[in-house]
Amino acid sequence: MFHATYEIANAFDDEDISYHTEHNENNSRVIAGISGDYCRYSIQFISSDDDNDVSIRVFDLAKFPAEMLVPVLRTVNDINCKYKYVKFCVDREDRSISAQYDMPVRTDDPGKSAKMLFHVFIQIIDDVFPVLMRVIWGNAYTGNDDDLNITFHES
Repeated sequence: MFHATYEIANAFDDEDISYHTEHNENNSRVIAGISGDYCRYSIQFISSDDDNDVSIRVFDLAKFPAEMLVPVLRTVNDINCKYKYVKFCVDREDRSISAQYDMPVRTDDPGKSAKMLFHVFIQIIDDVFPVLMRVIWGNAYTGNDDDLNITFHES
């Protein structure tokens, strides 16, 4: 297990955050399952070396039918303009939406950073998920900021 994974697991233990770890020769992960306000998902903290670099991913946050690709792309683009650090990505082949963030390389305290970002991810996904679902279910998004209904939180 890589150093950052160990540090994140210890930090999550201190906060009583439920998680499990996985590791192989290429990377190690801390995976925390979340039951948010609107959906269930897993936040993965992935490390691939001992330099304390960590990638945070939420894979398959939402799936959408092929005919909704263009509205989903437009909405994800608008959402990405609202958030500075978390990036939402569309996989055209899998027709899914994921969220990602890459922590700065060589973070001195990856555990502390991961705890903070864990809570930020939950809040952002709770804000964004209903917007994505409205678009996927066919309720038109007009591009108006009021349609996003996103609340910004100080971190």
